[in-house]
Amino acid sequence: MMPARTPKERRRPYTKSGIYTLKRAVAALGSRALPTKRTALGRALAEWRTSLLADLGGVDTVSTQQLALVELAVRTKLLVDSVDAFLLTDTPSLVDKRHRRLWPVVRERQALVGQLQSILRDLGLRRQKPTMDLAAYLAAKARGGEGS
Repeated sequence: MMPARTPKERRRPYTKSGIYTLKRAVAALGSRALPTKRTALGRALAEWRTSLLADLGGVDTVSTQQLALVELAVRTKLLVDSVDAFLLTDTPSLVDKRHRRLWPVVRERQALVGQLQSILRDLGLRRQKPTMDLAAYLAAKARGGEGS
C-alpha cells in the first residue's frame, strides 16, 4: 500500500462539525454573526429573543446587564442549535466505536448547554406556578371555592 502523498489524499479520521469556526465567528463578530431575519434560523432566534425578553418583563424593564445576558444567551443558543443539527443529521453515531468514547463535539455540546443553562439562571428565569390576580381570588372565595 502506497502512503498518501498530499494532505488531500489522506483520509480524515474525524468528522468536521464546524463548531470551532462558528465559535470564532461569534466571538469576533458578536451579534453580527447571527443570521438575519430573512432566514428561518434568524427568525427563530429573533422570536426566541423576543419571548425571552417578554418573560423578563418586556424590553422597557430589562436592565443593561440583563440585555447583555440575553444577547449572550441568543448566541449560545445558536451554537447549541447548530451542534444539534450537525449531530442529528451528519453523524451516524454519537459514539466513536473505534476508541469507545463520545465524539468531542458531543462533549462541547454539553458544555454549551451548561453555559446556556447558567446564563438563563443568572437572568432569573425559573418556572413559576401561575398565580391569580386579586379580583379572581376574591371571586373564587366568594363562590366558596379554593383560591389556589
